[in-house]
Amino acid sequence: MQRPRHLLPAVAGVLSVVAALLVAATASAETVSLNWVEKLDKGPTIRMTFRVGALRLSGKTWSATVEIVNRGSGKISVNSMQFGIVEYATKTEFKRPLRALQADTVRPALPAALAPGKSWKGTIGGPGTPNDSQYVRLVFGEFTSSLSPTPFTWITDHAQHRFTIVI
Repeated sequence: MQRPRHLLPAVAGVLSVVAALLVAATASAETVSLNWVEKLDKGPTIRMTFRVGALRLSGKTWSATVEIVNRGSGKISVNSMQFGIVEYATKTEFKRPLRALQADTVRPALPAALAPGKSWKGTIGGPGTPNDSQYVRLVFGEFTSSLSPTPFTWITDHAQHRFTIVI
């Protein structure tokens, strides 16, 4: 049985389109390795470490690999999921954010509290992508310590600038 030769160009054409789509999908995702490690030390009651491993931008979403460590002597409660990205106009700006991208996914689930010496590591993410001309920081919160009723949030001291996504 002879194969129809007229199908070969069509199959080759379909394969080249599929290959181009795969390359475009790969090009539209960007992972920036950050390796930020920041420590919050408010006496023995509130001592935490916040780590940001990488930030990934893919299409119209973002995600970050993060870790939170309770190094204090009290239990740290997670009061609300105010995790996300905050954009600023300058590297030194902290008071006037231009925009926030709220995390709407957390994997694995964040515990309600972290006992002393315990940590949580996972991925947070949500819709939107940072503006290429802004400085990006991550925000973690809101927390309270069993030894101090005042709620607190952490915004990273580190900032990332100039993301580029090729679509």
